[in-house]
Amino acid sequence: MYQTNSIFYIDQLGRPLMAGIAIEDPTSIVRHQGLIAYDQLGQQVVLENSFRFGGAVLIQPVMFNGGKQVKIVRVPRNLHESQAVIQRAWNDVVKQLKWTPLYNCQDFISNAYTGKVGSKTRDGIALGGLAAAALFAIVG
Repeated sequence: MYQTNSIFYIDQLGRPLMAGIAIEDPTSIVRHQGLIAYDQLGQQVVLENSFRFGGAVLIQPVMFNGGKQVKIVRVPRNLHESQAVIQRAWNDVVKQLKWTPLYNCQDFISNAYTGKVGSKTRDGIALGGLAAAALFAIVG
């Protein structure tokens, strides 16, 4: 677990997290995720696709989850990957992509890392719905 000191997210040794690290709010029911990035002045920011803000945005770290601890869910393998991840995420922010159930915060992270969408939360809900429908068809 990692936490913020109200200015930026840091690791266990007190170092700021590297750009491109994907973080998750472990207190969130839907496992809300965002990306660590840095602005032109070197200040840490978070890129996220947020239901609360209606789409892909750049926010201050404390706005991500109120300054609570976060969980690291993905780490770039090297500086090149870090830059590519941030660029893909930033493109979504610039395009002002809207949050939808088919392009949520987890899709945003997946797309930034792989160029393809993917959401464990949505997949879990869909799988649960299919299981319920199958059970209803068998029983009902």
